[in-house]
Amino acid sequence: MGVDRTKRNLKLDTDDVVTFCKNKVFSENCNIYRQGKNRYCEIDNIRITINACSDTIITAHSMQ
Repeated sequence: MGVDRTKRNLKLDTDDVVTFCKNKVFSENCNIYRQGKNRYCEIDNIRITINACSDTIITAHSMQ
């Protein structure tokens, strides 16, 4: 479910959404912070929401 939601929210053409998000999160310029039970990763006008306990991608949104 999260993969489809993320793909739709970011308007991605790729089927490998997890790899796309992982590359963004591990990028040197990624700003990562924690609020409550989630981590937020911001880079290239994208905010990726990750569960802090399970490290699963919840969703991603464009910040434009």
